[in-house]
Amino acid sequence: MLRLLRSSGLWCRRVILSNDSVIPPRSEVDLPTHIVFHSSTAWKSTADWVTEPKSVQPGVYAARTLVSSNRLTDVPIRVMNVNSEPLKIDAGTSLADLQPVEVSATLVVPDNTSTTATSARNGSDEPSFVGDLLKEVDPSLSESFSRTLAGFLCSYEDVFSKSEDDLGLTDIVMHEIDTADARPVKQQLRRYPPAHV
Repeated sequence: MLRLLRSSGLWCRRVILSNDSVIPPRSEVDLPTHIVFHSSTAWKSTADWVTEPKSVQPGVYAARTLVSSNRLTDVPIRVMNVNSEPLKIDAGTSLADLQPVEVSATLVVPDNTSTTATSARNGSDEPSFVGDLLKEVDPSLSESFSRTLAGFLCSYEDVFSKSEDDLGLTDIVMHEIDTADARPVKQQLRRYPPAHV
């Protein structure tokens, strides 16, 4: 959980692309960047920073990224190209501005990276249906996105059916069958052959 910190002082802290880069069509990549800043000593004491989502060029978007204050070079920033053509971004392009944040919760990532995405996600407090749903996710999905998806599914656990018997009733829509003036019809059951009885 991130909380933006505001200040009345003037400051400037930008994320600048380090090398010329080409982003393939309809894909996302991590681009190498470095931080350029001019700030007071109060800003230097801030523990963490975050980039805000931003449109770098038409169809090219920089994602929100958490950046530690002690890392000024080799900062990976995720950029997505939604165009059908590859796009080149020149070195020195400003990809985003940084905002100071306070991190109120930390996600613990498992150390064993050789395990599958499903086994790394399965925790004692995770409902079993979440694991079943995540087994059906395309294997090309990144581990970080899979963890995000698992958290999303857990946060909306109450809207999922966990068995065939927990669907319940709805009070949102009332179903009616209009029979006009017709009366109910009573009809005798069909007779069964004695062998079937």
